[in-house]
Amino acid sequence: MGIFDALTGIAKAIGIGILLWTLIVGLVCFGLGYQMSGRVISVTEEYASGVSSENSDLQAQILTITGQYDQMKLDLEYYKKLSQDTTARADGLSAENSELRAKILSLEWERDNLKRDLDFEKFRANNATQTSNISPVTPVQTTQITTSTVTTYTPAFNYGTWSGRTTYPSIQYYTTVTDNIMKFTEGKTFEQVVNDIRALKYISHANDNSNYAIQYADETLVKGGGDCTDKCLLLYACMKQMGYDEDKMCVASIHSCDGGYDHNVLATTKPPFDATGVDAHYTFDIGGKKWYIIDPTNWAGTPLCSVMQYYESCYIVGNMHFATTESIGGWDMVPIHGLKVSR
Repeated sequence: MGIFDALTGIAKAIGIGILLWTLIVGLVCFGLGYQMSGRVISVTEEYASGVSSENSDLQAQILTITGQYDQMKLDLEYYKKLSQDTTARADGLSAENSELRAKILSLEWERDNLKRDLDFEKFRANNATQTSNISPVTPVQTTQITTSTVTTYTPAFNYGTWSGRTTYPSIQYYTTVTDNIMKFTEGKTFEQVVNDIRALKYISHANDNSNYAIQYADETLVKGGGDCTDKCLLLYACMKQMGYDEDKMCVASIHSCDGGYDHNVLATTKPPFDATGVDAHYTFDIGGKKWYIIDPTNWAGTPLCSVMQYYESCYIVGNMHFATTESIGGWDMVPIHGLKVSR
């Protein structure tokens, strides 16, 4: 029994030792575990803090970009509106300018009509005894005279732009005889042709090609009018169609002696009408030939051989434009002759 008790005592001592060792080891491990867990928590918190900071930066960038985007949208809308407003204002000004230009042309037309009315009355008062194969009548047109103004003409060719044309009345360039010219002259006497051209409306080229615009004879019929140069070229083309000799006619430029007016008329050495009693003021001598003036811009019903009131007292004959180079002036404009014709 003594030995058994001794072994039991030893076993208990060993168990108590093991228990104590285990307790010590456990306490040590617990201490180490606690310390490590704090470090883990610290690292985790640091990581979370870093991620949160990065997210904050990203969020800030997103807000910045979003703000810039929104501002750009606002700017885009603003400039679109500004552009639309500017265009609208420009369109408004353009429309206003167009209306003003149209009003100016209308006033010019009315002014020219009043001048011609005055010219005609002065002409009748000053030339009541002049003989002519056309009786002076009022500017009110007859049915016969206005026949051409109600006829519709289709362009015989492409007229092109103003800038593509010559700026002097080239006979060959502008007086092509077309179907419209033939239709216009068909069945008419020379007097009727002249008065039908006079009856066409006067169209100013003040706003066309710096006032150097010239229409084709065909174009003047299509438009139903033109200025003095246009009407002259139309009459020339009609005379060609009617068989008159081109060597005996030309487009002559004249201007008033006071320099206030410039004008184009048709001049011929062989007038296709009875020239008996024609006032010498309506003729001039150049190149050893007597030239008779036919003014297709004058009022219908005035004598065929006449000039408008602006040139009644005095005018100067300038450039003369012919179809051939053998004639005075040739193709190009010749220097002003300086021939003064006055009463």
